[in-house]
Amino acid sequence: GSNLLDVMAGVKAAAQRLNDGVLRQRGLLLHQSYDDTEYVNASMQSVQLNMGLGAVLTTIVLLLFLRSGRSTLIVGTAIPVSIVGTFLCLRLLGRSLNVVSMAGMSFAIGMLVDNAVVVLENIYRHHQMGRSPAQAACRGTTEVWGATLASTLTTLAVFLPILFVREEAGQLFRDIALAISCGVGLSLLVSVIVIPTAAAKILRETPRQASDRRSVLSTVLAPLDALGRLLTSLVLKINRGIQSSVLLQILSVLLFVGGGATLAWVLVPPVEYLPNGNRNSVKARLIPPPGYNVTQVQDVARRFYERVQPLVEVDQTPKSGAIADAPGIVDYTFGASAGRGYISAKAADPQRAHELVEFMESVSGSIPGVQCYVNQSGLFQNGWGKSSRSIEVHVVGPDLDRLIQLGTEMRSQIMEKLDGATAYPVPTLEMGKPELRVQPDKLRVAESGLTTDEIGYTVDAYIESAYADTYVLDGDEIDLSLAVRDEQGDSLALEEIPVATGNGEILPLSALARVSMYSGLDSIRHMNRERAITLNVRPPVEMPLAAAIAIIEDDIVRPLEESGALDGMYRASLSGSADKLRQTWSALRVNFLIAVLITYLLMAALFESWIFPLVIMVSLPLAAVGGILGLRVVGLFTVQHLDILTMLGFVILVGTVVNNAILIVHQALNYMRHDGMDPQNAVVESVGTRIRPIFMTSITTTIGLMPLVVVNVPGSELYRGLGSVVLGGLIVSTVFTLFLVPSLFSLLYAIPGTRRQTSARQLAVAEHTS
Repeated sequence: GSNLLDVMAGVKAAAQRLNDGVLRQRGLLLHQSYDDTEYVNASMQSVQLNMGLGAVLTTIVLLLFLRSGRSTLIVGTAIPVSIVGTFLCLRLLGRSLNVVSMAGMSFAIGMLVDNAVVVLENIYRHHQMGRSPAQAACRGTTEVWGATLASTLTTLAVFLPILFVREEAGQLFRDIALAISCGVGLSLLVSVIVIPTAAAKILRETPRQASDRRSVLSTVLAPLDALGRLLTSLVLKINRGIQSSVLLQILSVLLFVGGGATLAWVLVPPVEYLPNGNRNSVKARLIPPPGYNVTQVQDVARRFYERVQPLVEVDQTPKSGAIADAPGIVDYTFGASAGRGYISAKAADPQRAHELVEFMESVSGSIPGVQCYVNQSGLFQNGWGKSSRSIEVHVVGPDLDRLIQLGTEMRSQIMEKLDGATAYPVPTLEMGKPELRVQPDKLRVAESGLTTDEIGYTVDAYIESAYADTYVLDGDEIDLSLAVRDEQGDSLALEEIPVATGNGEILPLSALARVSMYSGLDSIRHMNRERAITLNVRPPVEMPLAAAIAIIEDDIVRPLEESGALDGMYRASLSGSADKLRQTWSALRVNFLIAVLITYLLMAALFESWIFPLVIMVSLPLAAVGGILGLRVVGLFTVQHLDILTMLGFVILVGTVVNNAILIVHQALNYMRHDGMDPQNAVVESVGTRIRPIFMTSITTTIGLMPLVVVNVPGSELYRGLGSVVLGGLIVSTVFTLFLVPSLFSLLYAIPGTRRQTSARQLAVAEHTS
């Protein structure tokens, strides 16, 4: 419940006081080797920069479309008002600002002006028709109020199921869902309250004619005007051609819907759990040969350091590129314990931290007999070796030797089939740790009147100590243990330990048990009271987690089960991120379907029809195809998987891509109600009327998202995939919805009974929703 930045500031202040005081007096220095707030601050600055850049680009696009500084100023007010209001909403909801919630606000930058653009564009259209600013503001807002309300509610509705995701990823979803919901919800209030009021006051009484405009601006923007007219004319011409034949209408619907669903199914990539991030922290675990003590482990570390020393800072100046273009190291830490050591390093250039992984692996390979496991710390890492990309493969069974054999075989296959992966065994698979085993002779123990437990108790007392009883003193419980004086215990070999029998005799341990030297493991792991070997597998960066899970299950575990190596006594299972991925993926699929259902029911209530919402919902397959294509395009330039955060982009698309279809259907119903047009002409004319605001809202949203996808900065790995999905989905759905919606609208309206159901009451849907 604490704030990381505040806590770290307190830690630094306390460390400074210690270094200036008691530690300096003793010649000591407290040094902070890692600071997580560096990444947080860099990420927040990057998101803020992207928000500002998106706002500026969105304003430029508005200026190009509206050609009026006054109109742009009116729409632009939606951005700061909505953002400030979002901050207040998050504060009231008890949420903190973080990289994810800020990214949500960055996504919403383009969406914040959508409602304002639709309202102002319609006001501006009525103003150009000769109405006064006040009349245009009133008529223009009333005419599109129903459409803006429907589009906003659908955007908010899709986030409702997200708020109830209980899995680990639900924490991340909740922040981004609340941020976007607050921003878009406030933008609706701005568009229907602030925008009409401002337009009535700021717009000129007499619309400026084309001849009144500056010739320089007209000359510069003439190519854009010509392109806009050409595109509008082309879209309308294609739509009129499709509307001329029922067969063409059916073929266009089948092509767009069927083709979109098929492409989405074929192109969907394997899924990932959570992005690993790019934290500037590289850790290596050194496993020397069995039996090494701390001094010998230090010798291994010394040899390791000799090879990386050219990269380590000298006089605070990192030697970047000193070895094979590897990044410089600004902080190098080593720790040792009996049988293992660890190394932690930071890169001089945080963006190149991942390059240290490969370099440190190559260094460890040059030290004979040493196994090294190197990884870059993940954003959601919990302990060494546990991250959002770790798969735990558990092998459970009764015999330890057999478990080690199975674990060694599976580890070898994993390293072979997952090229570039690491598989860290817990415990180690090498039986190299010396140990003494005491195996009681059950017959002789029984003859002496003892039990094997009593033999073990005696051995414990001589080697370390054995719990005897509890003594209570003034309410405090004190454990009493039985032990042997050090000088007495050290003078006896284990075989010579005296054991008092039940017959009153004292026999050496060798008379009751066999003491022998063995090689064993440093620890024995248990799962559900059964012995187990665990392989902590980290797939290569370019391999999605789902693909790695499929290879382990289908190519490694299943063949072992079919061959009988894994029978009823020995079993293998996967957990860690593999389990979390299955659970979250299942929850997301259910929530996606719920979001689609809520959106449909909401539009059915607003339009008072079960038919027209179907026309709008068919744009979803196109959005899915666009989202997958956007993800694939980004993957050409950087490693980008379909992770859990990226999947949220498809949920966001459900509430956003339907907005364009809502505008077309809503305006078509208006034409049928006011002007008595037939459905085919009404829907084509609605495309011509709404194509400008559709392009404006789509381009502003696209431009607002562009910095989040294109700019490579700290934290961008969190939201780049999400942005690419929304970006691709918007672009593809915007283009093809202009042809799909008119065709489906005409087809469904031609169904017997639909024309009768579309009564005057239902055709007046705009007035009803307002």
